[in-house]
Amino acid sequence: MTWFKTSVAVLAITGLGLTSCASLGRAAGSGKSKPDEFRVLTKAPLEIPPEYNLLPPRPGEPRPQDLAASHAARIAILGGDGSASSTVGEQVFIARARGDLTDNSIRAQLDSETNRQTTKSNSFADRILFWRGGDTYVEDGTMLDADAEAERIRRKELGDSATGGGEVVIRKAGRSRIKLPGL
Repeated sequence: MTWFKTSVAVLAITGLGLTSCASLGRAAGSGKSKPDEFRVLTKAPLEIPPEYNLLPPRPGEPRPQDLAASHAARIAILGGDGSASSTVGEQVFIARARGDLTDNSIRAQLDSETNRQTTKSNSFADRILFWRGGDTYVEDGTMLDADAEAERIRRKELGDSATGGGEVVIRKAGRSRIKLPGL
């Protein structure tokens, strides 16, 4: 009976170990390879050329019967072959419907008429937080001079230390204490 329990335990542990191993699953063929939806292209069927005096194709050149990816996408989205221009009747219809005269602000006009979307004014919080509106004024009302400010910062970095150039006094505590980390 103990041999049976031992063999079941070993079998269970081995099974768990093998199922958790993804590389073994891929090696066994259980993993799926997903197609790249941006790389899926249709290839035109082979055709017998109408002229038999053609040169053999050069390696690496695109096939002449293949569509460009942008053209194939246009066909898939718009339908048809995408290269047909409008007929004379369609052009006359568009001209009579005044389709060539467009209003660039029509979307904003429709939104304001239907009250679906309006332009929002600054909220109270925005007016409080951004009350200066990006001004570069100092407290006394004078505008900052960018060159003079850059020179002041450069001089401070070169000549002064972190203490501002003044004399530093270091005082020692009267008695020494045991320093504990975090206190």
